Amino acid sequence: MGVTSEELAKLSREEKLRLLEQVWESLRAEQDLPVPEWELRLIEQRMAEFRKHGSKGRPWKEVLAELREESA
Repeated sequence: MGVTSEELAKLSREEKLRLLEQVWESLRAEQDLPVPEWELRLIEQRMAEFRKHGSKGRPWKEVLAELREESA
């Protein structure tokens, strides 16, 4: 199967990205991808926290302004 490391190294950045997109699309087409148990538990924990406290998010413009201020 597939592409060797040497062949991959010869691809341009655009070709690598195209190949990556093709692989990703083929994975997305598989509807029966298993979700690891740890990930299901994490999702449940986060949903329970959200139901209990609501959203603690902030607008992205606020976060961006804060990051720019810190890096200045």
